[in-house]
Amino acid sequence: MWHFQFESAWRSICRFPVLSALIVVAIALGLAATMSTATIVWRLGADPIPTKSRQLFYVMLDAWDTNGYSEALNAPDQLTYPDSMALLRSRPDVKQAAMYRVALALQPDTLELAPKIVDGRATTRHFLPMFEYQMLEGSTWTESDDRDGTAVAVIAESLRRTLFGDQPGLGKELVLSNKRYKIIGVYQEPKRVIRVHDVTNGAIMKSEDFFFPIQTAVRLELETSGNTNCWKGYEGGFKGKQLSECVWLQHWVELSDQSAVADFQRHIDSYAAQQKALGRFPRTAENNVLADVLTHMQLQRVVSDDQRMASWVGIGFLLVAIINATCLLLAKFLRGSHTAAVHRSLGAGRADVFRLHLIEAFVIGLMSAGLGVLFTWLAMLGMRWAQADLQEIAVLDVRLISILVAISLTASLLAAIVPAWRVSRLPPAASLRMN
Repeated sequence: MWHFQFESAWRSICRFPVLSALIVVAIALGLAATMSTATIVWRLGADPIPTKSRQLFYVMLDAWDTNGYSEALNAPDQLTYPDSMALLRSRPDVKQAAMYRVALALQPDTLELAPKIVDGRATTRHFLPMFEYQMLEGSTWTESDDRDGTAVAVIAESLRRTLFGDQPGLGKELVLSNKRYKIIGVYQEPKRVIRVHDVTNGAIMKSEDFFFPIQTAVRLELETSGNTNCWKGYEGGFKGKQLSECVWLQHWVELSDQSAVADFQRHIDSYAAQQKALGRFPRTAENNVLADVLTHMQLQRVVSDDQRMASWVGIGFLLVAIINATCLLLAKFLRGSHTAAVHRSLGAGRADVFRLHLIEAFVIGLMSAGLGVLFTWLAMLGMRWAQADLQEIAVLDVRLISILVAISLTASLLAAIVPAWRVSRLPPAASLRMN
């Protein structure tokens, strides 16, 4: 019976190829518009570190000037060097990670490898465990390394393979911008889409090649390759920048529960009040922020307003496509009502005719899904070509294909309900006379 119904549905599709093709293309285009835009929003807005996202908090102190000031303005999204170091010193009982981005020249010991620029991060020893970097060899550095600025480094597994092949990296040396660092650990790069620890300098994940103590970078006066914003000028090169009101460090804390969050919030508010008393932090409002991972991503607009708008436009396009498909299916079913009348004359009930047309819509949905996958892949290919940052975001995977198929079948069946019901209610004699 089912074989006959599917065969009958296929014959009906082939009987009106132009109408059938229009329905398939309309649904496929709606799917592609919706899924290509919604996927970007979904991937960018998803929780990048679900096991820690409610324990990691980004610190923002309202240390900016009063030029164009409004109490609704957010605090600057980075910290000055003195403020970040003061927070580290004042609460040694709390796991904290102060950091900034660096780019240095990698100088391999072998002539087979050419020098190149590699990205790294100067930070504190708690960073790797806080952000769940899996260690393959060795471990992170010690408290004394943090304090003394020891020339040690933890490198990525990919960099270890580049430099040493299949040999272990532990104990070997890494030469960066004419300075040698002892390798004390090798980590596996996390499979994340979002660079959760530094969305300020670009949200889409590109794993660092190495990490080393922040005091090592400061001692060597290594400039940041990330964002720097200043509201006061300074003199004296790197040393002057250290003491300036420029914000260029990111600062995270790990807090286990709400009482710990409230306690640290009081701490940063108290610190800000002290700085106001010393003549710093000129704004009047108390706008110091502890933002968990997802809140920080929202404040930093990881998903832009344009991307959200594009996703809503895509959904609207799909709704229009479903409405168009409904009209086209009604026209198609009415043109083929002669066949339905013959079935009714031979003893088929209204429910049988209704089911037969839904099966036809199901087949159309499968065809639309296949074409929709192709259109979505082409749309994402265009996105990756237009914007290099979307290489890891605009990706068509098995889960997305499954969603595409499910939406296509649902949309096709929804579009077919009214036309199928309408045709199943036509009197057989009237349909035979019309045809």
